[in-house]
Amino acid sequence: MAELDKTNPERLARKLWPGDSVTPLLLQRDEYHNLLPVTRTATSPADTTTASWATDIATFGLADFLLNMGPASAASGLLSRALVLAYDRYNALAIPSLLPAAGNTSFIAQKAPIPTRRLTTNVIAVELKKLGTILAFTRELLASSSAETMCRQIMVESIGRQLDTAMLDTTAGTAIRPAGLRAQVDALTAASAGTDAMMTDLGALAGAVAGVGGLDLAFVADPASAVKMSFNVGPQFNFPVLASKSLADKTVLCVALPALCATINPRPQISTTNQATIQMDNAPAAGGLVDSGGTVDSSIRSAWQTDSIFIRFIADVAWALRADGAVSWLTNHNW
Repeated sequence: MAELDKTNPERLARKLWPGDSVTPLLLQRDEYHNLLPVTRTATSPADTTTASWATDIATFGLADFLLNMGPASAASGLLSRALVLAYDRYNALAIPSLLPAAGNTSFIAQKAPIPTRRLTTNVIAVELKKLGTILAFTRELLASSSAETMCRQIMVESIGRQLDTAMLDTTAGTAIRPAGLRAQVDALTAASAGTDAMMTDLGALAGAVAGVGGLDLAFVADPASAVKMSFNVGPQFNFPVLASKSLADKTVLCVALPALCATINPRPQISTTNQATIQMDNAPAAGGLVDSGGTVDSSIRSAWQTDSIFIRFIADVAWALRADGAVSWLTNHNW
């Protein structure tokens, strides 16, 4: 065995530890045997501008993101079938609503003058609403090779659940959020138990909105009801059936798709930091990190001190119905 050159630390390190590529660099010397300076680069975990795992997350189009969540969100399924208007310059958009009526046209005799009619119109002002979340990760968790896939999946599922909760509930619209599709819509009475109860209920739901959407409809149900529908309605049932965990058991909605419209700002804001201090609370106090008595909130967490990374997502999105009678629903069905 050849004798090791103990006068050259760099060469010695390479021979003794061939798998270590860092130590030899730290031991490099110039021609006068002086250690060479080591250049260290400041790092920013989950950087959104350089070619790293966060780049793909930060540069996607919001419309594509919201409309392609797949099974993670029934709201995504509805929006993908709705009239989607993307804009980024205005905070509100006026959407005209042309209300159909049989009297808007009629048969006329030859040479007879064609009647002139005035359509009944309505204008709906749809204002963008801010949808936001902060996700916290340990540095070790994001150090894995699957961090990009994992982070995107968590973000998709979290935003999808919030969209479902808001879009499918009965809450009226406010300055903070859009109205739920069931807001100010009375529930239909479910059919009595029997072999045809499901078909009777689905027919009633469709009939209630057919005047607005014809047969361009979509059904949304709790997962158990959606599975029952898929097994029992048969292949001739050509209407989309979407499932959402945000709906109570035995709840089914029917939506006239031509009446559903959405507005989306195509530029979401995604930022990451390993320096911030936040409240680890899904209902953070509006007053800040310290209450009026000077007590620090117990949920406070420092990213720097706990070696964590925070990812903040903010998106502008809203939806509205262009006509009344576009949504029907029932609960406590008997099938």
